[in-house]
Amino acid sequence: MEKSRKAGYIFFLYINYIILFEEKEMSKYLCIVKVAEFFGVSCQTIRNWEKEGYLKESKRTRGNHRRFLSEDIFEEEKEKGTVIYSRVSSHEQKEDLKRQTESLQEYCKENKIENVEIIEDIGSGINYKKSGLKKLIKKITLGKIKRIVISFKDRLLRFGLEILEQICLLKDVELVILHDKAQKGYEYALAEDVLSILTVYSAKIYGKRSHQNRSKTKKT
Repeated sequence: MEKSRKAGYIFFLYINYIILFEEKEMSKYLCIVKVAEFFGVSCQTIRNWEKEGYLKESKRTRGNHRRFLSEDIFEEEKEKGTVIYSRVSSHEQKEDLKRQTESLQEYCKENKIENVEIIEDIGSGINYKKSGLKKLIKKITLGKIKRIVISFKDRLLRFGLEILEQICLLKDVELVILHDKAQKGYEYALAEDVLSILTVYSAKIYGKRSHQNRSKTKKT
């Protein structure tokens, strides 16, 4: 009987030790809500980022809740770097893209800016689905960069730049624009963008009408 009591007492101490150890270990971790608050995004976005590999894999509690190591999250803050972003409208301007990037690299070198990443895009200034632009926005929202360096304002976006500027402001990201004045040929490029908007809009309208006409023909 005495042995049974001792065994039960030892087992009780062991279980308490395990619980205390786990609590101490888990105190180093952050729940998904805290991580979402830190980055200023939703919990679903944090789940997506973890799935896509933008955040290190979380640990699971007994209740299957996510816990992220606080060191990993705050390490993201420490590793903030600078992104130089270059863009041209067409593949025929690849040489211009190269010169643009080199100019931005030279600026970073002269100003002793380190930890620099290059993101380049080929596409219209009104195209919001460019791979480089999407990558840049994701890095801003993840809090991975502290500075963006561009040659001209319209290199980021032709329209809606104010929204991106507000996101940078909220995320404490400095936006460095080397040339304030519009570059040579700005009016021509703007006219091209406006024409591309009209072309897309017209194609959608005529495409819709064509589909409706085909449907009426089939019915008759």
